[in-house]
Amino acid sequence: MEGRREGKRLDDRKKSVLFLLLTGGLLLLLHTRIPVDTHDDAAFATYWTRPLWKVLKWRYDTWTSRILIEGALIPLTVFPNIWRILNVGMILLFVWCTADLFGVGGGKRFPAMGILFALLFTVPLYSLHSAGWITTTVNYLWPLSLGLVAMRPAKHFFCGEKCAGWECAICPLCLVYAADLEQMCAILSGVYLLCGVHALAEKKKPSVLCCVQAGLIVLMLCLIWLCPGNRIRLAAETEYWFPEFGELSFLQKLLWGWIGTFQHYMKEGNFLFMLLPGVLLAQLATRYQREKNRKIRMLLPALFCFFPYFYWGLLPLWEYLRARGRLLGGIELLRALVYNAQLPGFSPYTSLQTGFQAAVFLGLCVCLPVTIFLVHGRSRETLLQLLILGAGLLSRVIVGLSPTFFTSGGRTAIYASAAVLIVVLRNVQIFLQSGAGKAARTVLFLYFVLNMIHSVGLNLFEFIQPAGIAPGQ
Repeated sequence: MEGRREGKRLDDRKKSVLFLLLTGGLLLLLHTRIPVDTHDDAAFATYWTRPLWKVLKWRYDTWTSRILIEGALIPLTVFPNIWRILNVGMILLFVWCTADLFGVGGGKRFPAMGILFALLFTVPLYSLHSAGWITTTVNYLWPLSLGLVAMRPAKHFFCGEKCAGWECAICPLCLVYAADLEQMCAILSGVYLLCGVHALAEKKKPSVLCCVQAGLIVLMLCLIWLCPGNRIRLAAETEYWFPEFGELSFLQKLLWGWIGTFQHYMKEGNFLFMLLPGVLLAQLATRYQREKNRKIRMLLPALFCFFPYFYWGLLPLWEYLRARGRLLGGIELLRALVYNAQLPGFSPYTSLQTGFQAAVFLGLCVCLPVTIFLVHGRSRETLLQLLILGAGLLSRVIVGLSPTFFTSGGRTAIYASAAVLIVVLRNVQIFLQSGAGKAARTVLFLYFVLNMIHSVGLNLFEFIQPAGIAPGQ
């Protein structure tokens, strides 16, 4: 029996390595077509003419605390082929580490890696090149991948496992780079804070590596908080992008982040958020076949699943009625739901319209955890999925506290997108392992295919556009 188990582990390891090699080759081929001399990439390349340490000191004093990130970014803008290779490595690291940390299946990584790699193409690529391909990925994608590595000691602590020797050397280095970005630093703070709460609740002593990681997070928070450049940058960007930002209350800023976050996921072309309610509904439908008199439990997930289609249909409906002069007050209310991404007073929409929009998004936010609860019940799985989604979405909402929230575009949503991907991955694997029949599997497969075709097509077109054409043009 032990020999068979060991053989299966080796088979899974070989499949995983082969998968990474094949997908790495595909990604490297696609990366050869990426333009790397546009937007902020070109600006950072000009800094290479000065000593790097002087540039980083100047940036820390006058603009940003991300000196570690920019210390890697500046030379990579001058040597883009090195970035192409490293960026492929970071994508593969994200796939491997996510499958290892969050995959379902008794330690088998290969199935989770295959599912996750396919799901990656549903993430809109404009969120990865809005400031230039090199600048955006090094600032956002790389901290995400390395931040997942930095979470490994926390997972070992929760699962009662020992840390490997290589993790003691690598995980602190990954954490220092990942926590140089404010969003990832906040997420890592939450993860290791949970470790502390768990240690107190279970009267369990955390590992030395977990304590080291927590200490490094505190140091990175101090580096960010004490950075004079961050305060100068906040004042400069407020004056340039949003002079009225200082007059907004804390709740208004959170409302701005709330509206902008859900608008990002509900607008046409972003199919990532569609996959989660689909797989939840499939699981609930399979469960309903075994439990009688549960039709009412299907209603809420079904509405949640098909709401985005209704949402996208509002735009052509509004255009059709406007062309015929048949617009009513209610239709104008729905128009704000589709178009608005700003606070009242900074857009043509009234407080009533914005309030209605916020209420609809709140309703969606309530439907999501309720649906997860109906599928998984009172379990650790429910708690884990809600924590992942909550951390991801909150990391995006709090960006509303910055005056550049609107102009930053979708790149600040990468952590929320990763959270959705992780929860979709877990639910897909749980569904496939639940003994669902061929008909249910086929329906879910077709649902995924139909929702992914459009987003995959758009992403591939952006990914392989000819060099010299700025992304988004």
